[in-house]
Amino acid sequence: MTAKPVVSEERLFAGSEAGALRAYAPSGDLAWQRDLSSQVRDLTVADGTLLALVGTDELWSSHTVHALDAASGRERWTFSPTDWWLEVMAASDGTAYVATADDSISGSGETLYALALDGGDVEWSTEVGDPREAVVTDDGVFVSAHGRVHGFDRADGRKRWDRSAEEVYSTLAVVDGTVVYADQSEADGVYSELLGLDAASGEERWRFDSWAVTATVAGDGDLFAGGARTARLDPADGSARWTVEKPGLLTDASLIGSRLYAGGDELHALARDGGERAWTWAPDPPQGGVSAAGVVDGTLYLDAYHDAEIRDQYKFAVDTATGDGRWTFETGTELTGLAVDTDLAVAGGQDGVLYALR
Repeated sequence: MTAKPVVSEERLFAGSEAGALRAYAPSGDLAWQRDLSSQVRDLTVADGTLLALVGTDELWSSHTVHALDAASGRERWTFSPTDWWLEVMAASDGTAYVATADDSISGSGETLYALALDGGDVEWSTEVGDPREAVVTDDGVFVSAHGRVHGFDRADGRKRWDRSAEEVYSTLAVVDGTVVYADQSEADGVYSELLGLDAASGEERWRFDSWAVTATVAGDGDLFAGGARTARLDPADGSARWTVEKPGLLTDASLIGSRLYAGGDELHALARDGGERAWTWAPDPPQGGVSAAGVVDGTLYLDAYHDAEIRDQYKFAVDTATGDGRWTFETGTELTGLAVDTDLAVAGGQDGVLYALR
């Protein structure tokens, strides 16, 4: 398996390097299968549509987005505007956002397309640099690209603003009208700082350079930063509401209910409101880093990596109440990230096997 599995629409979707795309029912039975003839790189589900990004990373490899009915597997449309690479940046509320990319990394010369999910028609397009991340809000689309951060109107793609950036890290978030991202810092001893921009104008509201920020997660108006430490920040002015003197490897799944799960070589369960530590768990065997993948019925599922020939080999499960380890899983093969559903977690293996874990 080359793409992280996706669980949605009461289906588990998985793609292979050979181009096989399969959908499984909750029972594990095969619901449907399609042959897409080339490597399945990425899967996204929105509004009953499965988007499969297909192609290799070889030079001059043409990527194609296949849009399929998630329930039946029937192909709705395909999109392949260039002879180069594509990235599915986001999909929601009837629109998919797809960007072009190539091996000549720059801050311009690529195109962001807004595509209608129902038929694949281009709603609008605009120029961007080689893409990194995108966040879609009710009225805006915000994109981090090589050397730039862009803000666009969601309705018609009109450019609101763009701003130069030295090195945008994977930290893009939008909270209560503030766009946040990490860039290289000029502060002594701090290599990356977090900036907050007005979402409408792109004007800088604040910058946080007390320590290096390498990850963010946001939800329900709250903003959390991880890196050299872990903190909850006020999105209005960037001030720290609380700080924990522990590194924080944060993912979209780190913020769950009243808890923030901050990863690293250990995992810390922190109170969302005040930062108090409920427990700390350390993986056995030790890992280079562990991070939250999701919670099901009091079990926290964790992805992991370590500096070895098989980098992503282990998965872990931890009791959310006590911090006690429940199990460790490894099979000696490279694993994708976990897709967490309502009752299990699933990873794909480089050996071509799907592993459903409880």
